[in-house]
Amino acid sequence: MKTKASPIVAPCIESTRCLLTCPSRDVRLTSCCASAKKGKSDGGGVVVSTTSTAKRQSCNDEWSIVPADGGLVVLHSLKCNKYLSCGDADDDGSTTITLSDDANSDFAKWRVEASTENGGGGIHLLSAAREQSKLACNEDGDLYLSQSIYECMGETWKIEFLSGELLYVSSVQHDVRLRCDPTGILDPSQNWKGWEVFRFIEAGDGSVYISSWTHYNHYLSSSADGRVFATKKRGVDKKWTVTKAENGKGVVIVSQAHGRALATNGNRLLTADPVTLVDNNEDSEEPSGIWDLVPANRNIFYISSASSNKYIGSIPCKRSGPSDAVTTNKRRAWEQWTFQEADDGAMTLCSTAHQLYFGVDKLGKITLSEAPGLNELWTIEESPHGGVFIVSDEHRSVLSCDTGGKLMAVTDKSDLEETFRLEPCMPPSRSGPMIAGIVGGGLATAAFACAAPFMVTGVVAAMGFGEAGIAAGSVAAGMMSAEAAAAGGGVAAGGLVASLQAIGAAGLGFVGTSTAIAGGAIVGGGVSAATVAGISNISKQKDKGDGSSKGVDSITPTTNRPFSAWKTWSSH
Repeated sequence: MKTKASPIVAPCIESTRCLLTCPSRDVRLTSCCASAKKGKSDGGGVVVSTTSTAKRQSCNDEWSIVPADGGLVVLHSLKCNKYLSCGDADDDGSTTITLSDDANSDFAKWRVEASTENGGGGIHLLSAAREQSKLACNEDGDLYLSQSIYECMGETWKIEFLSGELLYVSSVQHDVRLRCDPTGILDPSQNWKGWEVFRFIEAGDGSVYISSWTHYNHYLSSSADGRVFATKKRGVDKKWTVTKAENGKGVVIVSQAHGRALATNGNRLLTADPVTLVDNNEDSEEPSGIWDLVPANRNIFYISSASSNKYIGSIPCKRSGPSDAVTTNKRRAWEQWTFQEADDGAMTLCSTAHQLYFGVDKLGKITLSEAPGLNELWTIEESPHGGVFIVSDEHRSVLSCDTGGKLMAVTDKSDLEETFRLEPCMPPSRSGPMIAGIVGGGLATAAFACAAPFMVTGVVAAMGFGEAGIAAGSVAAGMMSAEAAAAGGGVAAGGLVASLQAIGAAGLGFVGTSTAIAGGAIVGGGVSAATVAGISNISKQKDKGDGSSKGVDSITPTTNRPFSAWKTWSSH
């Protein structure tokens, strides 16, 4: 039986982090301590207000958009771990905009609709409890609910995404990766480490900003004369378009400002006319502009038991003794497993450290083998306990781990002991608090928050993004519970199963019954099951003039997201 060495299991898509900006007032929605800023307090020492866009961005300005029932969303302040809310109307009809602990309250739920007047391009945030009351900002920067049936100054907001899909950008011809080194210099590298991971952030018009994962504020930039470098500010000249190469061997990354494609000769980076790039001669030392986009975890996961919180590890062969699978409290090389796609649509779990395949025999005994066979084939099913079931494709038995850490296979899958969590194994980048806090401690941080990406279909449509694609974290096939969001994120309902099945629906070989559109795995320590980000293709219609149009005509699947699934895209 053959396995594919580099299958696409699940894209590494970060949780949705964004800025909410009111362009007509030049302010951003923000939250902070009541003593530090003028605003409306919830009595708990925090306020929601606005800050000038001229001021330096801070973590106070970052929000997560979490789906709620009925096509609504909840706006979650990542800094304060509270939710944007509107209270009861005062005697004069005014309403207080505040932050609440209760994500389930109708006053904390919002409807997102497209702005159709003045050229569109923005959104309205409508209070669920007050159907046509729009979040607005007056000329003094104060927030209020507007009852106007017309679009007025201060009622339109824009979403600027800060998170995205994490990828290696690898040259197909020269086998080098794009890197942002410790000093912030861009160059080719032969490594697969954290310095080589880049974040593809949706710009809203089908293009993307490409930033270093480690140097989060360093953006891929280029000049008209072909130089490639990193800058710390976004701008129109920092946007890139990603399309599948005509030869089908990778993607082409083109500067939107200069029309030149990112390329390398193996020793340096440059941009050149896409037509002149050599891409079909494997022995050529000329620059090539064909790139492979690889998920940042390279399909390597830690597998932990939900009942014992222990990780599955492998012990290598000893002289005459067999290999063995064990559970430990560690998250090191022996606990890393590569998910590989098998020919028949199932998958194998291969120990990254020892190249041994995890399996189960007909008696339910867990085994490790040097070569995969029928006993080593597995499928993934969703668990109602916030994780996944790992099911033998041959015997239909279910992997189980008791509270003491003993592994076995059982026939029933209704207990927490049969539930496992899959944590993407991210590459090392540096030994500072970024890696220690995000991966080692399993914390949700501003750099790597673990709340779910959002969106229900209507919300995505309301954003008015172009036909080439929309932001990571759009149509949610898996939804995060309000309780998990209130706890700071980290446990999602839905999950990796839907992601795997959705990718199968996209033609990557995994068989599933889910109707999810496309898959995306949240990365970061402590995530029990990754949520699914859907990808949509949006077509806008003109306003009919009768007020009935929401600016959206239809929503159909697109094939140019996620980026790591580029093999399923159609060429130009």
